[in-house]
Amino acid sequence: MYEVSFSSQNRRQRASVIPLTDIVQSCHLMPVFGRASALSLGWTAEAVLHEATSFYLNPYLRHRDFYFLRYKLDIHLQKEEQRQEQIRQAQVQRGRKRARPYRG
Repeated sequence: MYEVSFSSQNRRQRASVIPLTDIVQSCHLMPVFGRASALSLGWTAEAVLHEATSFYLNPYLRHRDFYFLRYKLDIHLQKEEQRQEQIRQAQVQRGRKRARPYRG
């Protein structure tokens, strides 16, 4: 994970307004707690962006990943089960053909 913090110049926080069209995706930020906990620091979910001075950026977590990892995986596993069942049925059919008595 990468660590990010606020940008400052002359001890003042730098900020700018960017157009909505420039936003590519959301990101997952996790505050750097150090050895303390959020509870002992008195941080709340509503104020943590103002209280924490630096954050870890998780570049691998995106909201669309939940879709792919949850739903696409389920679809893949279902298809794999169907494929395995077809293989078992084909093996049973081959076994039945071989098990016929010889009539000579």
